[in-house]
Amino acid sequence: MIFISCAFPAEARPLIDFYMLKKIPRPSKFEVYEGEDVVLVISGMGAVISSAALSHVLTRYSAKNTDVAVNIGIAGAVNENYKRGDLILCNKIVNTFSERCFYPDILVKHDFKEGTLLTYSRPVLGKEKVLHKGDLVDMEGAGFFEAASSFLYIHNIQVIKVIYDFLDDLTVKRDEIYKLIGEGLAKIDSFLKTLEKANELIENPLTPEDERILAQIAKNLRLTFTMEKMLYNLALAYKIVKKEKDLKFLEEYLGLKPNSKKEGKYYFELIKELLKI
Repeated sequence: MIFISCAFPAEARPLIDFYMLKKIPRPSKFEVYEGEDVVLVISGMGAVISSAALSHVLTRYSAKNTDVAVNIGIAGAVNENYKRGDLILCNKIVNTFSERCFYPDILVKHDFKEGTLLTYSRPVLGKEKVLHKGDLVDMEGAGFFEAASSFLYIHNIQVIKVIYDFLDDLTVKRDEIYKLIGEGLAKIDSFLKTLEKANELIENPLTPEDERILAQIAKNLRLTFTMEKMLYNLALAYKIVKKEKDLKFLEEYLGLKPNSKKEGKYYFELIKELLKI
C-alpha cells in the first residue's frame, strides 16, 4: 500500500483527483482519503502535526514494513539552480529545530533532481533567514520522516517537493499549486510504482541469526521502540547496499550491559556508525 501525506488540501487535491480517492467518513482530527492501494492524509502545517497524522493512518491501516510512505507538497527553493515546478527528491532532511538529520535510502533509479530539505518550525521569508546549509525549505518533511521510520523500512520512505517559490513571497494560490503538482503526477506515480515493484524483488535480507543479534542488542541497550526500529532499518539498508552475508561483526557487542541511559545511548550511536552506508 502507498501512504501519501500532504499538509494542505490544495496540495492533496490533484492527488485525490489523480488516484480517484474517496473521503473516509470517520470521526478523526485528520481528513483521510482512500482508493485502490492508496491512502492519503491531510495533516495540517508543521512537523509535529505531520508526524501525528502519518502515525494515525499507519496505525489505522496496520501498515507493514514493506508499505510505501511519501510526503508530497510545495517548498521554497534556496538553490538558485532550481526552477519553479521542479520536482525534488530529498536525499537529506534536516530538522532545523532539533538539528537531527535524516537520510532517505534511494535505491531505485529516477529522473528527479535531488536536494537537502530544511524543515523549519515557521514560514521562512527571505533566503537570509535560512541559517542551515540546504537546497529547499518546508515545515513538514522532518516530522513525516521521523514518524514513518518508526513503522516502515527506510528505503520505502520518500519526500518529494515541488518548487513553488524562492522564499520571496508567502502568498499561495490554490490553482497554481494544483497546476504545479498536477504536472508532475505522472512522474511521481511512476516512481511510486517502481518502489512497490522493488519491494517485490527485494527479499528481507536479514537472516534469523541477524534478527537474533539485533534483538539481543536492543534488549541489552534497553532501546525504545523507535530506536529499535531505527536499528533494524539501518541493518536492513546496510545488508541491501553492502550485500553482506550476515551481521556477525556485531556479535562482539552482544555482551554490552550499560549502567546508565547515557552509556546505552553511547553504545547505540557507536553501532549506528558501524551500520552507516
